[in-house]
Amino acid sequence: MRTLSVLIPRYPRAMNGSGASRPATRLLTMLEVLQACGTVSGRELAERLEVDPRTVRRYAVKLEELGIPVETERGPYGGYRFKRHWTFSGPLATLP
Repeated sequence: MRTLSVLIPRYPRAMNGSGASRPATRLLTMLEVLQACGTVSGRELAERLEVDPRTVRRYAVKLEELGIPVETERGPYGGYRFKRHWTFSGPLATLP
């Protein structure tokens, strides 16, 4: 059996040459990071997504609007995570 390691892609800021960002790609990347890592600090998410921490907060709200329960906790040991006892089992979870 062959196994593949999964790496979370890091996209350059201007993939299309116009300087426009890729919010949908970053939103999906945030979903992958939360699924893989559990609790992740806002600062770490912002660095991985190459965005401002305020944008991470907007992405968390967007995931909530899409029905994905993201929980936030403030403070030095806080961060973003899925709500307890929730696992992602949507169509993206079954992709090869």
